[in-house]
Amino acid sequence: EMGRKHIRDRMMENEFDEAIRNEEFVVYLQPKYNVVTEEIAGAEALVRWKKKDGSMVSPGEFIPLYEKDGLIVRLV
Repeated sequence: EMGRKHIRDRMMENEFDEAIRNEEFVVYLQPKYNVVTEEIAGAEALVRWKKKDGSMVSPGEFIPLYEKDGLIVRLV
């Protein structure tokens, strides 16, 4: 199982630059609501990876990996 995860992680790292070029990462802004003032107080950025073939990569897979590797800053 660890071997498969290692291979999957390396594949996601190798696919990163091409995914950036192909604009496969999609950012959604989720409003943050202040219940006291009843106003929108900001937004949280949610990143999704929709590959060219239409498949989705779970944020739970790529975000921790890219945070660890420092690649996450290139998504901004």
